[in-house]
Amino acid sequence: LTGLGHKRIKMVMGPPQNYSSLLIRAGSIFRESLLDALAARGVHLKSADVLDTDYQWDNAYQTVKRWLCSESRPTALIFRDDILAMEAFKLANSLGLEVPRDLSIISSGDILHDSRLTSLSVPLEAMGEKAVDMIGHIMNGNVVEDCVFPATLQIRRTCGTVPLVHDSDGLLVR
Repeated sequence: LTGLGHKRIKMVMGPPQNYSSLLIRAGSIFRESLLDALAARGVHLKSADVLDTDYQWDNAYQTVKRWLCSESRPTALIFRDDILAMEAFKLANSLGLEVPRDLSIISSGDILHDSRLTSLSVPLEAMGEKAVDMIGHIMNGNVVEDCVFPATLQIRRTCGTVPLVHDSDGLLVR
């Protein structure tokens, strides 16, 4: 996104930190990694730029709509969930925004394999197999190590290569 010139980015992530320590770890790592990567590229998000949600569109809708209707509308949205990203895609279209010309959308998971949605694809089957293996080790009283899986960004139509130009105030110039 930053390579395309996006500076006004908002993120819709998973459940907040205090939701459940057992469920939040991967989401927290993903969130912090994104924030660090954006900051390293000169995009520093404020807490108001990140929505923590329970993956229910009804609970994210009002905030995303407010963002998209604001005078300082984001030029890009990052989602932790493909389904929420597709709902935002529909909302943007209903508001007259053209994706990716007016708004780029990126998601994580690639569970929908939708030809429109740019998404970070992870090896879900391998992750599931490893999780089952780890649970077996834990149930036998063994300690398990963290593991890392490769991810591939599937660039599709919601994050095209439309060049963006910003004026001195950071506003998008067409």
